[in-house]
Amino acid sequence: MTSIREAKTESPFKEEVRKEIDRILAIENDEKRWRAIRDFAVKSSPEARLEDKDVQRWAKEIRDTHPSEFAGSTKSGLRWGLKLPATVATYLELFDPTIFNESQEIKQRKDRVRKLMKIFPEYRIPRKI
Repeated sequence: MTSIREAKTESPFKEEVRKEIDRILAIENDEKRWRAIRDFAVKSSPEARLEDKDVQRWAKEIRDTHPSEFAGSTKSGLRWGLKLPATVATYLELFDPTIFNESQEIKQRKDRVRKLMKIFPEYRIPRKI
């Protein structure tokens, strides 16, 4: 997958979009950058907004009805930790290609999932982290 840095130089983005991408890329703090990426993704189209609302509604329903406060086994990882809308996940991966890196150690991946659950409580499945 092409990163956003590469795509930005190859594509004729509108100037305002280029400025927004530059602003997001300049954010050094992961949590703030990922939240800004999510906001940018949701603003990108009406379909993305609808998808976002649907996923938030689904995650809340599962969170409220799942019998386990932790919503899965300790091995379940991202599957029962977080449900990201496809648009948001794609944008996150474009801006930060290592975000869903499968080659990381299991502990690093679990730490990343916990971090994402704290940043995006609206997509979190478990009631407790």
